Amino acid sequence: MSAQTADGSRASAATVIAPGVDEPPIPPDVADFAGQSGDSDAAGSGITGHRGLDEFPDRTSTAQGHSGDGQSGDSGAQLAAAPLRNAHRHRHRTRTSATATSCSSVVVIGESTSLGLVSPAYLPDASLRLPAQLRRHGVSDIRTDILGARSIVERWHNQPNAQDAVQAQLKRGYRGCWIIAMGTNDSANQAVGGVYSSTQRIDLLMKKLSGQPVLWLTVKSRNKSGAYADSHMQAFDQALLKACSRYPDLRIYDWRAEVQDSWFVDDGIHFTSAGYAQRSRRIADALANAFPAEGAASSACVVSSG
Repeated sequence: MSAQTADGSRASAATVIAPGVDEPPIPPDVADFAGQSGDSDAAGSGITGHRGLDEFPDRTSTAQGHSGDGQSGDSGAQLAAAPLRNAHRHRHRTRTSATATSCSSVVVIGESTSLGLVSPAYLPDASLRLPAQLRRHGVSDIRTDILGARSIVERWHNQPNAQDAVQAQLKRGYRGCWIIAMGTNDSANQAVGGVYSSTQRIDLLMKKLSGQPVLWLTVKSRNKSGAYADSHMQAFDQALLKACSRYPDLRIYDWRAEVQDSWFVDDGIHFTSAGYAQRSRRIADALANAFPAEGAASSACVVSSG
């Protein structure tokens, strides 16, 4: 299948990763959640082409690996976190912890690796979900647009890509802070021939968000081969780091440096309930560190949750 370009036209020499690769490991009790429209507490998955629900790994399983399928085996548990390497002082990650953020409103744009952040099936306790965690730091207006199989450029079955999601909010007059959790599918799409580079993909979103605070998460996979191999994720992360020199309002939360292998499910891409609880809390904490309520935004490009 040829990929679509940013304006929706067809691009040659590129293949779109099918959602069967990117589908989140949905347990049976999340069946009613899939397809809901997003609001402050839940985002629709928009998943198409579902496999049978019994084929999805359970949300509480951890990544054990499978031989011969590109997943990491026991040795994969030793994959280094490989945090972003900072080239100069401006890019050093901050280690201070803020209790509140200057962001009163936040839009969250993501793909299936973030569906569990707002899912009652993965996080039955609403206080553990991302909206509640953001409110803990003083955010009052929270809008989530999270869609399975999403990338920045390609569109699966003409579903909105990340550019469409951003543009929709801008057309509504939104101006505020943004959390961008994109890059997993973009890395994979490039691996199979996507015509847009990581730098171009990042620019397509950041140019739309000029002058607005953006927290963008790094990405990681436990896979050692295939389109979703971690080497492709690392390349995207390095492009993201370089983007800081072009966009003064961009801060990077280095999820890669903090995520633990035990938080992944068997596919090496998505997370367990415990992993989503950690991801939710740490994203909110990182936002407060990047854009604290008191004082200026972090002078460091890369921030942590601690």
